[in-house]
Amino acid sequence: MTPSHLIIATTGRALARSAWRSGHPVAVLDLFADQDTRGYATVCQRIPASDWNLDAAATVRAANEICPVPVPLVTGSGFENQPALLDALARGRKLLGNSAETVTASKDPRHFFALLDRLGIAHPDTSLTLPDDPTGWLAKQIGGSGGTHVRPALIGEAYPPDTYFQRHVGGVCASVLFLADGRHARVVGFNEIWSRSVGNTPFAYAGAVNRVALAPILRSRIAADVNAIAGALGLVGLNGMDFIVGRDEYRVLEINPRPTATLDLHDDQVAGSLFDLHVSACAGTLPPALHISNTVRAHAVVYSPIGARQTRSLVFPDWCSDLPADPTGIPIGMPVCTVNATGGNVSEVARMIRQRRALLENLLMEKAA
Repeated sequence: MTPSHLIIATTGRALARSAWRSGHPVAVLDLFADQDTRGYATVCQRIPASDWNLDAAATVRAANEICPVPVPLVTGSGFENQPALLDALARGRKLLGNSAETVTASKDPRHFFALLDRLGIAHPDTSLTLPDDPTGWLAKQIGGSGGTHVRPALIGEAYPPDTYFQRHVGGVCASVLFLADGRHARVVGFNEIWSRSVGNTPFAYAGAVNRVALAPILRSRIAADVNAIAGALGLVGLNGMDFIVGRDEYRVLEINPRPTATLDLHDDQVAGSLFDLHVSACAGTLPPALHISNTVRAHAVVYSPIGARQTRSLVFPDWCSDLPADPTGIPIGMPVCTVNATGGNVSEVARMIRQRRALLENLLMEKAA
């Protein structure tokens, strides 16, 4: 079947599943080409990478090979620090997502945090240079994603030029998934974001749940701020914003100018799919207020808990997704799969997630013994 869209991302499974739900035959290029994505896509191909960066030449070549007749391009994570690759892929194709120029502006700390100041939106103290006393500060990579680029700032460390620094603020880490049409935004849902230490990465993305404790007035303020930010940046389609929630305030951490990992947690609550709503929003049409499901959903990434190992004989439970196409010898610190849970309340679902992640990690260690 001829693909209707080409999806390119670090991982394209969530977008591919959403497209599959509404009957779109898609082609996918990503870093994993896992079993799930192959099931949802008409064609799926793995792209080589270095330090989580898509190989630019290989990506352009593969895109031209699997879609010789250009079809609309839908992009996910992987382009925040590679805008030139996004620009190259968009030539001759209809881009359903933010342009390279918009992505660059959204991720440039000079531009983005100055915009927040003009709009009167709070954010942690941010600096382009290492503070004299970096205690309580974090070092972040411009265009980084997934938390793997975030580390405590240290005196004497040799930081690359694409580093900026942000004061570490206590509170609950959260995000909002939203649709934008270039002028306005519509909230899809709020999430609590989980992180954990993986190898030498203390803030790796560990998963999320599609609920977070927010007072109604704070929800309204965040929705209004997202609307202002989306209009100022000209964002289109699905996007995310990460923030820290305090007792009665919140502070913006960053904008993710593309569909985020939390798409999975909200896709089943809409008629059709979020893929369809993303396409419509890119064309300038936002839906009316979205129905918020009563079902609590969460997912968590299972990272390799030990060194290289054999997992070919492991039978993954049916509450796992992102199943590896080649499960042998996944090195420490790399994702193995995702565990999922649904239920009636956050505490129940969070408990299920912890138990399932621990069970998978134990199974993986047993197989390696």
